[in-house]
Amino acid sequence: MSRITIVILGEIHRDPAPPKLLMEHMDLIRSAKIPMVYCYESPHDNKLEEEIERHQSSIAGNAHVLKIPAIRTLLKEHKESGVQYFEIADLPKIEKILASIRPDLEDHVIHVTGASAISNNSHKSRLDLLKKIKHDGVAYFAIDCNKRETQAVQNNLELWQPNETYRMMQMTDQLFDTVIPRLKDNGGVIFISIGMLHVHRLTAHIMTKLATGCCATHTIIVQPTIMFSPLVEDAREAMLKAQHEYDNIDPNEIRSWYPCISITKLKAQITSGEKVNSTEFSTHIQRVIDTHTVKPVTISIPNLNANKKRVLALLGARVIEEKKELSKVEVLPPWLLKSARKKLEIDKHKIRFPDHTLHRLDYLKSINGVCIEATDENNVYHITFCQRDFARVKQAVIKWEDFSTKYLKTTVSATVNNLSHQEKLTKQPEAEQAPKTSITEPIIKPSSSI
Repeated sequence: MSRITIVILGEIHRDPAPPKLLMEHMDLIRSAKIPMVYCYESPHDNKLEEEIERHQSSIAGNAHVLKIPAIRTLLKEHKESGVQYFEIADLPKIEKILASIRPDLEDHVIHVTGASAISNNSHKSRLDLLKKIKHDGVAYFAIDCNKRETQAVQNNLELWQPNETYRMMQMTDQLFDTVIPRLKDNGGVIFISIGMLHVHRLTAHIMTKLATGCCATHTIIVQPTIMFSPLVEDAREAMLKAQHEYDNIDPNEIRSWYPCISITKLKAQITSGEKVNSTEFSTHIQRVIDTHTVKPVTISIPNLNANKKRVLALLGARVIEEKKELSKVEVLPPWLLKSARKKLEIDKHKIRFPDHTLHRLDYLKSINGVCIEATDENNVYHITFCQRDFARVKQAVIKWEDFSTKYLKTTVSATVNNLSHQEKLTKQPEAEQAPKTSITEPIIKPSSSI
């Protein structure tokens, strides 16, 4: 069964960082010999060459706009990189200036011209990405409404909201009818660049389609993300709040997915020379690569319900045994992130066991629902278990009476990632607590999330 990872890259369109980050990480995907497809929020009858020409034309047009003295005075400068940029609050000011110079232009033309000008940096980085896609022979698909439909909406701003559901349907149909078949034999990665306002809605539309069983021969993982750099910090919070502006226009079948969707937020930094870096994005790309190389593991999910099944579907997981209290599920480890684990009521810890404590792994295995995975590090394991069993797992990891306080503080201190529920879960009835000794708790310490 081939694996297909769909990475939805939500962005604020005037941010140059997302296209640059993707461009700089594409070679990692290629070197791992994983097939790749790039999809863009553009009219689906636009070919790659047309899209390149469109961005070139926008940059040339913006050059004339940016020469206007009154508009140039609105430019800000990013301290760390020296990059000049506009804030979203500058758009109405630019529109007013343009209208005073060209009163003959229609309002929508003024708006599109101003919006293009404040997005000039992202036009440049997108152009670089598209040129690389063409040079490397990466499959390209535009997936939005066609040019005629897009133009009709641009000419009548009142059509934006009723058009949103249709747009999501169009993008979903393009994805399943044209893009996914491209990877049907060997699997691969699909990157979709889209405005961050649409990320959760497109994800919900995709998952609703997958729920019909139309791609049962593939393992499909859907990972929605949003990326942003300091150049769009002025709009980030407003955009996050506005994400659900169009939720009410989707049918209940689509909206039922919303609570189950976790969107990964990825921050980027811009340094001197307009270079962009993001440790978070690099980690995310490594998870994408690992998805196509690692073996699935079997974990246990307590009280499996409809919402948990939806969360698992987003991870490409497969239910292999469903029971009332504890169900067995086959899942790919890279995507068992904190947000998903919280919804599934499970925890995942990375723990080191000194040689003389390895026998405790046998006890852990005896706890129903515990999954133990070896890592590349000697005597280090990933332990996945139901949150309700935290006290038992903790007791198995450290037998308090066996060690001196000094030893506990140094050698045996376990490396644990993502222990957000530690305080809550350790407050168990007295009978479930570790044996009372004079040794100070806790021994398991939280660190960075897995």
